[in-house]
Parts: sequence; structure tokens; C-alpha cells
Amino acid sequence: MENVIAHVDDFKGKMAQNIREFAQQGIDSKRWATIILDVPIDLDEEALKLKLPDFDGLKVLFEELEFKLMLKGYLIFMDRQKQQQSLPTISYKKSCLMQLNLKHPSILKLLKTPHIIITSSTLPKRFLH
Repeated sequence: MENVIAHVDDFKGKMAQNIREFAQQGIDSKRWATIILDVPIDLDEEALKLKLPDFDGLKVLFEELEFKLMLKGYLIFMDRQKQQQSLPTISYKKSCLMQLNLKHPSILKLLKTPHIIITSSTLPKRFLH
């Protein structure tokens, strides 16, 4: 932009007139569109790490702001979490399940992971008796 303005005399007619008339506007536009890369930033990497939310505070916030749909989803999520924690859990290695030679799709799906957690909710009911 600065080079064009410096050589305005090389242009003729309306083009030279427009460059002279709008030179400052062109300089301002270039400055506004320039991304500044050397901005000093205080970065706390620890603050950027993903953490679990404050679930109790989240419930209070949803109630206060009357986010009824989000509150309903929150309550369903928390109920499922409590149910999962109350289920008896047995940890098996993949090799143990392979020795059982079970062909059920639910079992085959579980076998794809190197170490799995099996609860009464992950096994078909016919395997629980």
C-alpha cells in the first residue's frame, strides 16, 4: 500500500486521483487487517486443562436461569451416574472373555477393547443368571 502511494505519480487520470484521495483510508484498512503476532500474553497452561464441572453449582445455575431443558438433562445424567456406581462391577481381561467363547454381539463388541469393565448393564440379561 505504501509503495503504491509513494509512486502515485506513475499512475494517470482517475486512478491517480483515487489513490491521492483515499490514501489514508487504504493505510488505515491495511493496519486494521494486519494480524499482530508479537502480542505479550500471560498464559496459565494449568487453567486450560479440562476439569470436571462443579455439578452442584451447575444445578443451581440451571435452576436460577430457568434452563429447564438443560436442568432435565443434568438430572437424567446424574441419575444414570448414580445407577452406574451402584451396579456390581467385575473387571475382566480380554483373554478371559475369549476363553468363554461367547458369540453374542454385545460380548464381541466388548472384546474390541484391551481391558474392559463389565456391569449388569453391559451384559445381556441371559448371561446374568
